[in-house]
Amino acid sequence: MRGLPFILFLFLLSCHEFVPDNTSDEQNVEDITVAAIYINTNYPLLDYKGIDWQELLLEYTPRAEEAEGDEFYQVLYDFVGELKDSHAKIYTIGGIGIRPYTPERMIRSRGAYDPNLIRKYFDSPLIVTGNNTIEYQYVNGDIGYVRLSTFGDQLLGREDQFEEVINYFQQARGLIVDVRENNGGSSLTYDKIISHFLEDRIIPSLMVNNQEIIIPPVITPHPTTTFTKPVVLIINGTSFSAAEVFADRMRISDHVTLIGDTTAGGGMSTSIDPLFVLPSGKAISINNTAVLRRDTVPIEWNGIVPDILVNQTPEDVLSGVDHQLEFAIEFLSN
Repeated sequence: MRGLPFILFLFLLSCHEFVPDNTSDEQNVEDITVAAIYINTNYPLLDYKGIDWQELLLEYTPRAEEAEGDEFYQVLYDFVGELKDSHAKIYTIGGIGIRPYTPERMIRSRGAYDPNLIRKYFDSPLIVTGNNTIEYQYVNGDIGYVRLSTFGDQLLGREDQFEEVINYFQQARGLIVDVRENNGGSSLTYDKIISHFLEDRIIPSLMVNNQEIIIPPVITPHPTTTFTKPVVLIINGTSFSAAEVFADRMRISDHVTLIGDTTAGGGMSTSIDPLFVLPSGKAISINNTAVLRRDTVPIEWNGIVPDILVNQTPEDVLSGVDHQLEFAIEFLSN
């Protein structure tokens, strides 16, 4: 399913500084051709997704020729959207990034988690750290709960604060880790957090970059502070990108159980600056590295499947119930 309706995209343009587009149809054709060559050279999952960019270029060139002024943004939007990749974007000359594609599972799971609803399950207020990206507290007496809302820039450089979380739960019988509505981020961040859950070093799943296999660095246990008692990791369709890689790497440990619903399926990373400027000054961005699951299937499109499926819908939230959190509490209580 595509992302924002294009009429909303144009509305967003009107709300920001924007340089009028006076490019000719020849410039449009050059843009679409250069974009196709760039994607064909750098995107590693064209064959996997069954995408023939030569055929698409033949299809979109007439549209590029016929587009006048800002109409070409619609052509470029649709063209990049053919990747059906939730990391791919187009940019205006004014610098606004728009994603043409949003995974169906992400759309379905929107509203199925409410940070205010989960607070009713706790007797004490949640403790907040990590620049407001980590919340934690005991629930149901002796079970720990920690929510990680991102692995992005807000948390980057503050991963060491997770040590205080692990220390806080040393007496817990088990720990719930919640990455619902986690928008992703950096491997530098989530690998440091994973180290707190390891008994032995692990070799993460492989990645593919332009047909080349990449072996990520080994993750070793944290030198002083670990939690190796039972862990339940809650995921759903709004667990995206780095949150999905985090889930795949966490499940390597035998004491970790994934519950909830399948993640979004946004399994792309990058080893280059993803922003690519076209001849007209417009730009696109794609990630050039596919992350594989432990079973060597790409995370892209497929997501991370939980060990135990527990449904949770927006209607459940409106009813004041979080079935996934309740299941995790019960699972660790028994």
